Amino acid sequence: MEKFTYQNRSMGFKERHAVKLQDLLYQQMQEDSEFCDVTLLIGDVKVKAHWCVLVGCPFFQSLHDSGMKESFEGSIRLSYGEPWAMKEALKFLYIGTVQVDFNHVKELLEAAEYLQITDMKKCCNDYLHLIDITDTNCVQLALLSSLYDLDLYNKAFQYLRGHLPSVLEGEDALTLTKESVLSLLTDETLTYVPQENFFIFINKWVNQELEERQQYYSDLFLALNLENIPRTMLTDQFENNTLISKNEECKSKLSKLLAKYASGDLIECKDTKEVIILCGGSGPGIYIGHILLPFSDYMSLNNVFGYVVDEKRWTEFSPMPCAIRRPLIVCDDVGNIFIYDQSNNLETNIYIYQYTTAERTWSSIKVILPENSEPFAVLSMVMCQNRLFFLASGNVAKPSSSSRNVKSWQCFLLEVNRENGESKIRAILFPRNENSEASACVIANRYICVIGSKLGDKVKPRQKINSVCVCYEVATDRVTKLPKGCNNEQYLFDYDGNIMTARPGKTNVRVYSFTKRKWEMRRDLAIPLPVELPERTDYAFVNHKNEFYIFGGKGGEAKEPLKSALTFSHETKSWEKVEDIPEAIFGSGICVGKLPSDMVRCHIKCPHCVYSTPRSRANYNLVHSDLDDEDDDEDYSLDDYSYDYNSDMSLWEEDEDDDNMELIDDPDDYWFY
Repeated sequence: MEKFTYQNRSMGFKERHAVKLQDLLYQQMQEDSEFCDVTLLIGDVKVKAHWCVLVGCPFFQSLHDSGMKESFEGSIRLSYGEPWAMKEALKFLYIGTVQVDFNHVKELLEAAEYLQITDMKKCCNDYLHLIDITDTNCVQLALLSSLYDLDLYNKAFQYLRGHLPSVLEGEDALTLTKESVLSLLTDETLTYVPQENFFIFINKWVNQELEERQQYYSDLFLALNLENIPRTMLTDQFENNTLISKNEECKSKLSKLLAKYASGDLIECKDTKEVIILCGGSGPGIYIGHILLPFSDYMSLNNVFGYVVDEKRWTEFSPMPCAIRRPLIVCDDVGNIFIYDQSNNLETNIYIYQYTTAERTWSSIKVILPENSEPFAVLSMVMCQNRLFFLASGNVAKPSSSSRNVKSWQCFLLEVNRENGESKIRAILFPRNENSEASACVIANRYICVIGSKLGDKVKPRQKINSVCVCYEVATDRVTKLPKGCNNEQYLFDYDGNIMTARPGKTNVRVYSFTKRKWEMRRDLAIPLPVELPERTDYAFVNHKNEFYIFGGKGGEAKEPLKSALTFSHETKSWEKVEDIPEAIFGSGICVGKLPSDMVRCHIKCPHCVYSTPRSRANYNLVHSDLDDEDDDEDYSLDDYSYDYNSDMSLWEEDEDDDNMELIDDPDDYWFY
């Protein structure tokens, strides 16, 4: 008979036994049992404990192994921190738990840090993560996290920076260190906080502990941007602030600034800022390698960015109601923004998106076409004397036609009433064909100038590039055909109140002088190719105050969208790199506008916008949508128009990547516009 073999097994209740042993040791400590072999002197109280338990933390382990008298006398004095917190730390070594509340967490962290009890420190850290960060506790949380190296620091400090105006009004802010205050003053992303708020705060902060902190006042005051503080406030402080009057550096800086105001060399901070606005366009997408239809997908964008010219920084506005690949954009005198989607060309229903800055509202204007008119294509959109115009192309009756039914393909100016959407043809400019090109710009807020080339009713073989420049004076409703001499460059802009046509890399620059009434060749104004990626295409450009700006575009071997931005100075004849666009884009709409200072206060990396996004601060009151709005409501601001290709990647897994065709229209495909 075969002998049966029994297997050995480990039996018992390991966790239950550990808990019983833990409770027994803790009970002995509480009862000052004779089995305890070390005495802790905590304040005025003696507490007996076990070396075998204490050496579980590095502090007591080092004492025991050091050979110091504490290790053989059996008595250790703990005079650091609060006695009750030390008792809680000792208790934690026995039972592994600790009672934490917000009012006493600092003392517990202090004890855990001193005794090097990492698990107890983690318990305090986990407790703090459960607390809702508010304006009243963010400073204390940030200071605690910084002092004891807790991972809550980034979250607490980000909240502090994002709610700084209200935080600075609280008493906790006065406990910030000098280094923390200085870092806030020099943080370029905190432009949303008025400088006068910082000025008031540093005076309160120094006066809180005057004897100790007045030595720091000079460093803090000199870090302020005094030009952004109201002049009346500075004058009052110069006369009444003893902290300034006692410090020669502060007094000198302020007196020089006030002298500039008095002499007229410096103008007080304006209520508006000059901003270059970029909207829409296309950005990087996802490559789809389908065997039948492979393409590199560019995603249309609905972002609206602003480059604050004086401060040389970017900001972000509330996004457009929908993504627009080929937008046209203009801005009126009070900062209202108007955007037209060129993909709607030749449609019966034409809409313009309007952003009203005073109400922070996106709305739409339905353009009512002139009576008996046919759908047309919009080539350009301009704003002159607060009046909105389209440069359009379509079939209209010639002014000289005896019958209104005789129509031909013409370029014309169409004015759109912003209040009711009614439109009226103001001027028929010239006949055109599918090869014709036209562009427009506003000169001195007085004229709308249009240059057309390859004109005529019909396409002619070997057609000459005959360019015509027509000038429409808005106030008088008068059309003037300017003398010959312009070229066919589509880069048309205002240069010192005159018309300038130019293109980077070309020397045949022409300028029309309204005083001389003639075109002049100005090779001295030639714009060289950009120093960075000179082969770039499809970029947005604008000329502002004798500075020629280009933004984004496509460049490199792969013709990828670009983030880079450059400016060319007509005075220094040199290119200079400016801050990159927040996103890589090409084909975006661009214009220059004067916007309210409050609208552009936020930095592109503004911490406040993390909690109050530009989208959430806008209202979307549209009367239409060309999009498939799945929830059938009128609020397009929260709808998701993007498509996640990654979720359907299984459809393309077996496809071969044998073609790199781009499904993006070539600029030449827009000849019919």
